[in-house]
This record gives sequence, C-alpha cells and structure tokens, in this order.
Amino acid sequence: MIYSTKILVLFSIFFWVGFLPLIQTQTHQIFPIGKTPVTAYSSSKGDTTYYLFYFSLPNLIKSNAFIHVEFPQEFQTDLISPNVSPECGYMNPDYNAVPCIIKDRKFELSMGSLQTGSYQIIVGKVLNPTSYGASSNFKVYTYQSQGLIDYNENLGNIAFSDTPSKFFFF
Repeated sequence: MIYSTKILVLFSIFFWVGFLPLIQTQTHQIFPIGKTPVTAYSSSKGDTTYYLFYFSLPNLIKSNAFIHVEFPQEFQTDLISPNVSPECGYMNPDYNAVPCIIKDRKFELSMGSLQTGSYQIIVGKVLNPTSYGASSNFKVYTYQSQGLIDYNENLGNIAFSDTPSKFFFF
C-alpha cells in the first residue's frame, strides 16, 4: 500500500511537471493572422509611417486591458520624431482611436476591455530605421492592469527599402 501511494505521487509529479509548460504556452499564445501579420504603410528607410498588426486573442479581458506592441531593436528607442504625438487605434470594422504612450520601443495601447478573436491594431507616426535592410521580430502582449495575459514574441518582421529617389535620377 505504501509503495503504490509513492508511485502515484511520483507519477502525478512527473505528469504535471511534464505537461504544465505545454498547458501554459497554449493558453497564452496570441496567434498571427495571415502571411503578413505585420505590415507597414511605407517600408522606405527613414520614412514616418503607420504599422498594422493582425492577430487573434484567445482570452477575454473584461477591464483594465492593455496591448503592448514592442518594436525590434533596429528602431530608435522613442520610435517617433521629436515633437510628434503617437497615434493608435484598431479596426472593428471601422477605425477606433485609443489612448497610447511609447516607452522603450513599446506602444502601450489602453483598450479598456478586449474580446476574444481577431484584431487589427494600428500604430502611427513611427520613424523607420535608416540603416537596416530588415527588422528582427515584433512582439505583442496583452495585460490586465499589470498582469500578463497573452503574448507572441515572434509576430513577424519587416524588410526596409531605399527611398525611390535614390534609384531614379531626374
């Protein structure tokens, strides 16, 4: 009887230690939508532009919901030009502006609440890098107050091109 109890306890420990990471990963994953979940209105180096992010959220957040969109290291820390205010919003199906701030290459969007399902987030007046051909991965997180709910640290990347004036001579 004592041996069977010990075996049952050990089996339970191994079961939960082995499967707990899988359960946590599946319940907190933000899923990208489409082949290009990260899109820039302009991919020209040095342009000021808007970025669209397409993803699906698995968890409902009823209040105090925030979306953080983290830009890759290739972007300058404040993301926008001096004396320019960021613009943020989402499509559902029309454009809805939301308050946002920028901290350390992150747009923090104050959403109020978040439903499960598809989202198109728009952040704007971002200054594209001038000396990189492509970015590393964008990341997106959802929070309720300060608590992390969902995340994706590999949402996608962007390729940058020279401005057309560098190719054409007039």
